[in-house]
Amino acid sequence: MQRVGRHDNFFELGGDSILSLRLIAEVRRKLPGGNQLGLADVMQSTDLAHLAARLHQRHGQAHHAVCLQATGEGVPLFCMPGLIVNTREFLPLARALAGDRPVYGFVSHVYTTRRWRGFAVDDLAEEYAEFIAANAPGGRCALLGWSIGGDLAVEVARRLEGRVKVAFVAAVDVFEPERMLPRQPMTCVEVEHGLASWLSRSSMADPWRALLARMTDSERCWVAEQLGDPAQTVPNDGNGDEAAEFILWATLDSRVRLARHRHAACAQPLHVYVADSSLQHDATLRDWSEFTPVVATEVIAGADHLDIVRHPALGASLRHRLRDIDSA
Repeated sequence: MQRVGRHDNFFELGGDSILSLRLIAEVRRKLPGGNQLGLADVMQSTDLAHLAARLHQRHGQAHHAVCLQATGEGVPLFCMPGLIVNTREFLPLARALAGDRPVYGFVSHVYTTRRWRGFAVDDLAEEYAEFIAANAPGGRCALLGWSIGGDLAVEVARRLEGRVKVAFVAAVDVFEPERMLPRQPMTCVEVEHGLASWLSRSSMADPWRALLARMTDSERCWVAEQLGDPAQTVPNDGNGDEAAEFILWATLDSRVRLARHRHAACAQPLHVYVADSSLQHDATLRDWSEFTPVVATEVIAGADHLDIVRHPALGASLRHRLRDIDSA
């Protein structure tokens, strides 16, 4: 393409998630103040002129929320993301609810300007709660969390108690945090030598050291074991938004944080959705009944963990359940 105009639509021209990240990288590198641009800005901009205005005004900087569906009089739905989620994953769901209610999606923390704080559940939940409290017409809202976003949805619901009426909460295909357990014991010298050798080759050494410092001895041993396993390909491509090494850092950070996070009791009834393929998964699905009342569990046939949020059956079920709370 030889020329792109100020009012050409980025996504209609073939823009996608990968190109969005490359666009952000170019803007951050070449424009003053470009480091303030986040993925939410690109997803919410209809054209280059709109994107430039967002960069100038910095609307939505604190919460990184994207309005996916603006119309409808029903209770608005706010969607909490999994780890590698830029909100476009929620578009089929928003379309399934079109005309009924506004739908918002939050961009994953890994695609924001504060990505290095990691999966700080309490901080993220408080920021999301602040945004929802300010954007819930009539003082009512519905929440949905996919994957690790389920942990955020439950925490947001608890923080909204006494501020906004949470009419509905759904947790979609949420697993227990995967523990990092080494297969074989290693001496401290072996562990530290393996970690030091790898860190000497990484351009992300400082963030890795900070993350490793938060790990237990067993978790550090597991990392060293992975590094020394010839069957494992450990990325070493830096800290770019698309870099596999950064995504690995973000993944391990979330596992470490969730292994230590404890949900306080929450009185909010919870609807649980599970992909049928997840029932045969080696990992363990979250038992939400330990800290909140589960009122319904629905298995989505023909769905897996990555596509359940796009599955027509999930959209149809949510449309039905949310219409019920609209009339309640």
